[in-house]
Amino acid sequence: MSKIKKVVLTGGPCSGKSTAISKIVEFINSLGIKTISVPEAATELKSNGVVLENFKNPSLFQSFIIEKILFNENFFMKALKSGKNIKKTGGLLICDRGIHDCLAYANKEFIKKILSKEHKLNLEMEFTSRYDMVICLSVAPEKYYTTANNDAREENYQEACRLGKKTVMAWVGHPNLILVDNNYNNFNEKVNAVIQNIAQLIGVPKPISIERKYLVKDSIKLRNFLEKDKIKTR
Repeated sequence: MSKIKKVVLTGGPCSGKSTAISKIVEFINSLGIKTISVPEAATELKSNGVVLENFKNPSLFQSFIIEKILFNENFFMKALKSGKNIKKTGGLLICDRGIHDCLAYANKEFIKKILSKEHKLNLEMEFTSRYDMVICLSVAPEKYYTTANNDAREENYQEACRLGKKTVMAWVGHPNLILVDNNYNNFNEKVNAVIQNIAQLIGVPKPISIERKYLVKDSIKLRNFLEKDKIKTR
């Protein structure tokens, strides 16, 4: 590996992103490959008082999220590129959500307009070229769903599932979209499935685990994924 790979980890609320990211960083760093994580923009904003309720036009909140996502990704990518031996060993930037997550919360034309006018970016081009892989995690089963571990999380379980579905649909069409469901014996196996996909992407040995994943290439697999998590597709 000699280049930096950029991966988005996404999913509905309480899908295990934060825990997975910490384990990804630990594992990939242990291999001598510098790994940096990009914090979730929406959580940063909400934790500091920039909340949806403060905006006359709710969609404008997404414009601030986009700006924060772009800033965070650029900032941490610059930091990663400045590391020792990075050109020799390569690196991994693991993003807690990405630009296209905003499509689950705002109109596509609005997002395109914000990217074009304020940031000189094309939504379609960013979709195919900005991230090397997108991994979407299922919302945790209802018995494990909680808002206690994230002060910015307000959704109930049904709302979380709805947002989980919309998040998946926002990323459908990405050339390397992986869906990871909850059909594992425990959460650690789910995380290991995520790590296996990233290990394969960057060309390093995989951790030993049971792997279950879906590479989204057709609507049948997508429908099965959504239905298994009791997320209505219509």
